[in-house]
Amino acid sequence: MAPPILPPTHQTTRANQPPQDGVQAARGMLQEPDHMRNVRSRIQEATSALQFELLQQLEVLDNDRATMRATLTAEADAQAAEIKTLAAKLKTAAADKKTLVGDLCNEKMRNKKVEEALTAEVKTLAAKLKSSTAKEERLDADLYDEKMSNKKVE
Repeated sequence: MAPPILPPTHQTTRANQPPQDGVQAARGMLQEPDHMRNVRSRIQEATSALQFELLQQLEVLDNDRATMRATLTAEADAQAAEIKTLAAKLKTAAADKKTLVGDLCNEKMRNKKVEEALTAEVKTLAAKLKSSTAKEERLDADLYDEKMSNKKVE
């Protein structure tokens, strides 16, 4: 069901007023534009006040946005610097690891060469020992032969 259609407020107000004589009606007509000017003036003042308040709020929001942007930029810069520092540390660690691996390989090669040299020396000493043992056995045999020949001579 549709709501009833009511006449505008200013018509309703006039309809409820007692009839006026001509002078009063003329005064009413003359006062209405002043009243309307006052209403318009108040509306303009209220609009200006609202516009000023909105502009202030926009300025506050702009300042907040600028502050947030500066804060976020500073945080992003700090994180970027930290990432660069960590990347440099990682590169240094990788270089250190590479150096250590190289040193380890060099040490293994040195140890292998020392082991080979020691093995060769052991083999040489074993050969010398074998040769000395053979000489000693020959000398013992010669000495035994000489003793035996001396016994036969006596």
